[in-house]
Amino acid sequence: MPAGNLDAYELANGLTVTMTDPMKEWDIQYRGPNDTVIDLHLTALMDPLMSHDTAVPGGHDFSHFHAVKDLAKDSVGHIDQTLQSTGSVHVGGQTFDFDFPSNRDHSWSPRPEYGHGRGNFDEAYFGSDMLFHMQTIEKTPGSQSLTNGYLIDHGELVLFNAGEARVKSADDYRISEIEYEIEDDRGRTHVLTGRPLVTSVFPTWPNQYNLAGVVNWTYESEKGLGEYKWHWEVSDMIASDAISREKY
Repeated sequence: MPAGNLDAYELANGLTVTMTDPMKEWDIQYRGPNDTVIDLHLTALMDPLMSHDTAVPGGHDFSHFHAVKDLAKDSVGHIDQTLQSTGSVHVGGQTFDFDFPSNRDHSWSPRPEYGHGRGNFDEAYFGSDMLFHMQTIEKTPGSQSLTNGYLIDHGELVLFNAGEARVKSADDYRISEIEYEIEDDRGRTHVLTGRPLVTSVFPTWPNQYNLAGVVNWTYESEKGLGEYKWHWEVSDMIASDAISREKY
């Protein structure tokens, strides 16, 4: 970690990050091996929200990740913020320009070694008019309850009242289909269906198994793109697999 203000820093691996407007704009550059070059500009489409702010009423707010002993519940959590990302990536001798939304998910703060749960963190983007962010908990395989999230509807930030997700998964837990039914705090219902194009294992935490994928989304006949990120605690997975093996 470099000394000084982390609003502007450079690492020896070629990464440079500069916050040009506090909590609103960032420039990120990467100069890596084999002529790999990334130039990224991020512009906030909303003010950042704490996980306590995005929690569905009566839901299981994901701030429970941070219920670490001796830390007050309302002093931990993370922020979510939808950004517009523009720039280019040069890799493998080719340059790819992009202009697309993305989610900023910082900072998860202290968390325990276990008790992380199972569920999804998903984004679905339909141009610049309809942008969804959803977080769920999966207590029954294939059936999820919405815990946190919001919608940006033609520039208006809208929170959610309730929601459910139905998930189809392969034996290796990779998701083949996701369907959301969500009620926002205006009383409007939204139905989204997603089919992942590609999925990879995404290691983020020693006691979590994470999958991340690019998703083709459909909403009211509109086509969009986005992501899914599914996680489960490794110790729970091992226990579940042991129970399954006993059947045979």
